[in-house]
Amino acid sequence: MEDHSGHDMPMPATCKMNMLFNWQVENTCVVFRWWHISGPISMILSCIAIFLIAASYEWVRAYSKVIESRWKEAEILLERNGQTSLGNDDEGEQEQGGQQRSLVHAYQQHTR
Repeated sequence: MEDHSGHDMPMPATCKMNMLFNWQVENTCVVFRWWHISGPISMILSCIAIFLIAASYEWVRAYSKVIESRWKEAEILLERNGQTSLGNDDEGEQEQGGQQRSLVHAYQQHTR
């Protein structure tokens, strides 16, 4: 058998995962195996990326609540004006297009 100890072939990086708090930042994987941290700079960049992902997720949640409350306000305005809300599907699809336009018009009038 031949001895291959003379070859300097780079070994693929492996993920080391310690579950306790530690200062090891080399060869750590975050979320996926391809998200590999190789040093302190990549650790800092990964922390920033995780923070931005979490902040954008919370922004989407808050923005969806704002849109939902505006939609409910517009439906209330439609009901005050004697029109039906968009939740009623009894009258068919032709009238639904008119109701959607009425909903948009009611919201525009409310915001002025």
